[in-house]
Amino acid sequence: GAAYADRLAPLLQNPHMRHAAIGALTTLGSHHDEVAALLVSPEWFVRRDALLGLAASGHGAAAHAKAVASLLSDPHRDVRLSAVGALAAAMPVTAGYAGPLRQLVNNEVEDLDIRRAGKVLLEAMECTTSN
Repeated sequence: GAAYADRLAPLLQNPHMRHAAIGALTTLGSHHDEVAALLVSPEWFVRRDALLGLAASGHGAAAHAKAVASLLSDPHRDVRLSAVGALAAAMPVTAGYAGPLRQLVNNEVEDLDIRRAGKVLLEAMECTTSN
């Protein structure tokens, strides 16, 4: 696995292969830092794909929880929704990010699907911190 992952990592820089490389690397549980570096990409779909990959690995999202939570305020809807999913995948580590999530849920102009997903996660966070 590790040798294969090392050969895949350079594909993160290839716009035609990036999506597949994110999926393969996070499935292998490898190169989370390189995938997380894509969270600051100027292209919304790259940020979304990086979030989806980190969420699939769970511990990748947990290790980069602060960067993931910062994308709750991303201008693109799909990125915000993917950030909610990545925070959910990294529970209970991400329970400390209830504040930014609460802002998202209480934003009346936010997309309804995002608000609903955020509310479910917020309830789970509150249960986690109260136990």
